[in-house]
Amino acid sequence: MARIQQRGKWKKKTILYILCFVFCLPVCTAVAILEAPKDSHRNQSETCKEDEFKSKSTGYCCNKCHPGFKLEAECRGQGMSSTCVKCPPETYQKQSNYAKQCYRCRKCKTDDFEVELSPCQNVKDRECGCQPNYYMETIGINTQQCRACKTCRSGERLRRHCTNTSNAECECEHLHYRKNGVCVKCVSSTDHEDCRELHQPTTPAVGSSSRTPSDFYTPWFLAGSVACLITAVAIVTGFAIYWTRKRHQKPPESPTVETVCSETLLPSAPAQTDLCRQESHSVPCQFYYTETRNLQAQLPDCVPKEIKTSQFIYCALDHVPAARFKELVRRLGVSERDIERAERDNHTFHESQYQMLKVWAEKGGSEGRGILSSCMLQELVETLRTMGLAGCAQVIEMKFPIQ
Repeated sequence: MARIQQRGKWKKKTILYILCFVFCLPVCTAVAILEAPKDSHRNQSETCKEDEFKSKSTGYCCNKCHPGFKLEAECRGQGMSSTCVKCPPETYQKQSNYAKQCYRCRKCKTDDFEVELSPCQNVKDRECGCQPNYYMETIGINTQQCRACKTCRSGERLRRHCTNTSNAECECEHLHYRKNGVCVKCVSSTDHEDCRELHQPTTPAVGSSSRTPSDFYTPWFLAGSVACLITAVAIVTGFAIYWTRKRHQKPPESPTVETVCSETLLPSAPAQTDLCRQESHSVPCQFYYTETRNLQAQLPDCVPKEIKTSQFIYCALDHVPAARFKELVRRLGVSERDIERAERDNHTFHESQYQMLKVWAEKGGSEGRGILSSCMLQELVETLRTMGLAGCAQVIEMKFPIQ
């Protein structure tokens, strides 16, 4: 009896479990179906950025590997990074990528005249070029080959030099034309259109230019003629200016006593010299000139009886240093006012010097008509010696002997 009751209890529990399972299974299935499509639809509709890629296994947007790296493992979830490793030697990746392998670097073919321009790096391929006198010719899309540069033949001239990527170019020389691939020299102006400039001495073609050898020398001849003419004009002008200045600066000097009367002696000259040189003598210099006027009538005609002021001044200007000329006129008694007036009224330094000495000669009691007295001459000579210019004094005494 008890066993029958226990079996009834197990039957009730089993029926209860079965009912719960029947009701719970559809609910769980529905929830799973509703949740799974929602997440899958979100991953499929999501757009990745430019530096990302969509994982095929998880559907998430994963970051790409940088240039020089390759992808080792994709990201495992949202916000996680991909695993990247550096490209091995002799391989490269020049762009951001999610490739599993790197590209192999090319090798330069030394047997085909190639040389390495830049080595292989993980971010770029090896660059190859050609040896000197060779250029790289592109045969196909990814095929290149080094070829020898072209050499210009006879009758040709270089138009463009050979480079690493282009061959040299040649063209025919002047008065040559290409015939069957060869440059031939022009014989007649009618051979080719490039031969129209050829000179024909008999019957030149219409429109052609006939140039004789003299045409090439004409410009040089004209240039030389102009240069010679300019040089001649400059020389003539220089001589004219020189003679003009020389004529205005100094008039011709009269012959001196030594040249005119080299053998004539003046008996009274020593007495006159002693009379003017003795500054402390009791007899005045005017008394001397009164006495000498009586003696001049007894002198020969060849002895100069008077000294012209202009000739004496020009002689002094030729021998007195310009740097010490003002010192000389100041010692001779010319005032600063007269010196400044002479410099202001005359354009050249030579003319102002002349005016300074002329002022001194006029203030010193010249004998009229531009005649310089011997006493004035003696004063200037002694002043030069006092200044240490004995050489200048000696030259002036030789030209104008003190009588």
